[in-house]
Amino acid sequence: MVTFTQTAHADTSPRLALVRLLPPLLLAAALVGVCGMADANPQARRDPFSKPDLAKIREPAPTKPKVARKPRAIRPPEITLNAVLLSASNPMAMANDELLAIGDEVKGMRLIAVDEGRAVFRYRGKNFEYIIE
Repeated sequence: MVTFTQTAHADTSPRLALVRLLPPLLLAAALVGVCGMADANPQARRDPFSKPDLAKIREPAPTKPKVARKPRAIRPPEITLNAVLLSASNPMAMANDELLAIGDEVKGMRLIAVDEGRAVFRYRGKNFEYIIE
């Protein structure tokens, strides 16, 4: 017959007592935490199969319709067309008392065409026609 004897130091060890008590303590702490969260948040106890309260559902805020901005009208610089000189090879215009060939600029405006009594200038992508005064 075999008999087992217990040693006294194994049962009374503080480390062993802590190891035995730790799982129930952790379980109790977890349950207290979950229960405390349920009390703090009423949605946690809500029945997931119940119909939603439509009074609590908010309509989305109305958005303002986007309004297309009108492009600003481009105002060309003030120039005075004094004269035009027509020739087949090199037409010219005199604007603000400056003689200009095709491609020359005055006040940021580029001369692009010369015709009888008028000249066409390009400014910021738009064409502007000036007539001799």
